Amino acid sequence: MIIGRDLEQSVLGNLIARTRRGHGGTVIVRGDPGIGKTALLDEVVASAGVRTLRATGFESEADLPFAALGDLLRPILNSLDDVPPLQADALRGALGLGSTTAVDPVSVEVATASLLRAAAAAEPLLLVVDDMQWLDTGSLNAVVYVARRAAQLPVAVVGAARVEEMPLAVASLASLSLGPLAAGHAEELLRSRASTNVVPAVVRSLVEAAGGNPLALHELVRGLSPAELLGHVPVADPIAVSTEAVLAFRRRIDALPAPTRTALLVTVAEGRGHVDRVLAALRTASLDATAFEPAERHALISFPGDVVQFRHPLVRSVVYQMASPAERRAAHGMLAAIDDDPDRRAWHLGSSVAGPDDVGRDELRAMADRALGRGADATAARALTRAAELTADALERGTLYGKAARAASRAGDIPMAAHLFASARPLIVGDLIAQADLAVLEADLRMRGGDFEGAYLELARRAEAIGSLDPRRATAILLVAARPHVYKMEAETALRTVQRALELVGDAPLNLLQVSSLAMTQTMAGDPHARTTTRAAAEAGLATKRGHLHTLGIGWPLVWLEEYDLARRFVTWAVQAQREGGHHSFLPQSLLPEAELDFRTGRWVEALEAATEARQLFMETRQPTEAAIAASTIARIAASCGDDERCATNAMEAINSDRSSGLRAATAYAEAALGHLALARRQHQRAVGHLRRARDIAVEGGVAEPWQLPVGADLVEALLHAELSEEAFSVLDHLEETAQRRDRTSVLAAVARCRGLLAPADSFVDFFRCALAIHDRAPTPFERARTELCFGERLRRARLRNDAREHLRAALDTFEALGARPWAERARGELRASGETRRTDVKSTAQLTAQEQEVAGLVARGATNKEVATNLFVSTKTVEFHLSNVYRKLGIRSRTELVRYFMQK
Repeated sequence: MIIGRDLEQSVLGNLIARTRRGHGGTVIVRGDPGIGKTALLDEVVASAGVRTLRATGFESEADLPFAALGDLLRPILNSLDDVPPLQADALRGALGLGSTTAVDPVSVEVATASLLRAAAAAEPLLLVVDDMQWLDTGSLNAVVYVARRAAQLPVAVVGAARVEEMPLAVASLASLSLGPLAAGHAEELLRSRASTNVVPAVVRSLVEAAGGNPLALHELVRGLSPAELLGHVPVADPIAVSTEAVLAFRRRIDALPAPTRTALLVTVAEGRGHVDRVLAALRTASLDATAFEPAERHALISFPGDVVQFRHPLVRSVVYQMASPAERRAAHGMLAAIDDDPDRRAWHLGSSVAGPDDVGRDELRAMADRALGRGADATAARALTRAAELTADALERGTLYGKAARAASRAGDIPMAAHLFASARPLIVGDLIAQADLAVLEADLRMRGGDFEGAYLELARRAEAIGSLDPRRATAILLVAARPHVYKMEAETALRTVQRALELVGDAPLNLLQVSSLAMTQTMAGDPHARTTTRAAAEAGLATKRGHLHTLGIGWPLVWLEEYDLARRFVTWAVQAQREGGHHSFLPQSLLPEAELDFRTGRWVEALEAATEARQLFMETRQPTEAAIAASTIARIAASCGDDERCATNAMEAINSDRSSGLRAATAYAEAALGHLALARRQHQRAVGHLRRARDIAVEGGVAEPWQLPVGADLVEALLHAELSEEAFSVLDHLEETAQRRDRTSVLAAVARCRGLLAPADSFVDFFRCALAIHDRAPTPFERARTELCFGERLRRARLRNDAREHLRAALDTFEALGARPWAERARGELRASGETRRTDVKSTAQLTAQEQEVAGLVARGATNKEVATNLFVSTKTVEFHLSNVYRKLGIRSRTELVRYFMQK
């Protein structure tokens, strides 16, 4: 057992035990350098007693696509015959085992899971992945894909990553934090490592200096003489743990002979420590294996099997940091001379020269092309960046920087994209086409930063400049220029911009960017062709591997047009493709229309989860404009749930963001949310104010799609109760005319409901019955429940109490199921007024799923969400999701109520 890590070993031991029983899971060990992550993984492997697949991320190979995945899967590649042929071909192509040149990353991830499932059918599998922060993008995405499905495969996935460098995708997995050792355990470890007795005063000094870091403690002990350990000679002032550990290694490496330092440097530059490749490279400098002997004697390296293994990743880092630039270039040059892998050779070649080099540039460009074919945009961005650095011609260098910037943007690395854009811009001043290629990226970066006006003006200028030279490029630029008008809710201007762009295309078939842009703007402007265009865009997107990148122009119009089945099909596919393919800057753009779809079709818990995740990802990927839209969506969900504080906070976030950017869409939705909440709380004058402002933004921008911003019916109801009947009739007449022209089911139902509210006592029933009949054609339970409530209210006031109760009960059941608290309270009040006292039955845990019952039981016993996640080997987000379902199904609102519920059982 490792000293001081009993709990951590117990958690990982339980995971292995579950896997033996056919239930896999994932735990990521997270902690600072030297804290003992690798030692804990070694202990897991030694005691697991199951077949283990292991891989390690190497900093020097973070740009080689699928390098770590090849290491991980190599022992089970003989099971590829048990994998569907297309998946097997994709995996072979990714690992360089087949002839495939274009590899879809999602196919590789699915194939990886299939291969592991086939191998695990014979015996349990343990996947151990160390230094996940250095995995190449393709391997990381495949490992994360498997980790999220480990329970179903079944395999156990145990990883390790440094906290500060942990990739976003890894941070979302169930984790186990490895903190500093307690003082008592640190003392125990120190005494076990010391070669002689250590006096208590020195023990206390070293333990304090190490700060509970096992590696630092070990190196501190090794660095002291017996006289210092016995207290005969004062110990030099200890400094910060990480610095002390690094200095300890530096001192020992500095004392090595020059040939040994060269051998270590070549090993680090090679990345994997493969003895055959390292020795082959050393022979080019007339060195052999004897060069390693001093480092081996000092316990800096060992030779387990056919690899050179450093005692700790910090040793590798220190070796590379200590070398001069010339020494590093020489090491990479030695490796380039012997490596037969084209990607590794290209990278070593590019790292072996200091100035312009045509051979290195061409090799790196070819590597980037291969990376793009494999979907490894991050790798391509780095390869193109280095290729640019090796290019003498300024214009060509700028073009390469531009290509690298676009690849970085697609990979979601916005800071890198911005830096590369700044490098490219001054180099392409004299080339209009190159400037145009960069203009779209510049506009995207500007819009992410909130500068929509500047982005639009620059795009319009660029499109005008190259319209006659290259209509295709000008078209693409104008389509991007339409985006600011979409976010300003300027529907007519946005549509005109798109139509102008498409005029440049002529009779050529539209590509997906063009048709999705047309779908969005036609829908907003109420064009009669909107439905046909949007359906075509969705089908084309589903048939294209990268169609999920166009969710912005497809997902939203599908929801607004009430194409719910196709919308569900498209956004579910898009979210899965982006989540599993590592498209983290695009993922929130699909999560948000998915949240809107869920909200409108009665899946409120899922809607809130998706919108919240979208907002967080928008913030993390520096997309403040979209984050404001997500905040306004959260505000609308919170308004319907009666969560006043969450509604107000998110609405103000959205409004303040629009004020700084000059946009209006987030404000319109935020005002709609505040108005809806005021209406639910019977604050009718306040509701009128908010709803008018939302309506005016849409009207002023020419938004003619009534279901894009559904405020009309709320405004009619608020005006009626505020005794502004004349305006209520005027708003309703306009809403009815628009709904009939667009044939929008839910709006037509809302119009009939409002007619029922405004109709005389002798004619309201027919309007409400008509509304309910229309509701039957659309899966919008909240809208139907509101009609049932309004119908019941009018029936009760007409003294038709029995009829009223039927509709009021139906409304209450739906409101309670959705979690629409203020509306449920209003329905209960009406039921009481009708003479019915409705007993709230205690709901049974039988309606909970097995996972929900586990979560509820642990929370009821006092476990935190993090503790539940660790116990069940899931993420805290998954725990929160299940807990929300528990609350809704049991009709409770807090952990305290959940504890009380279980105490009463």
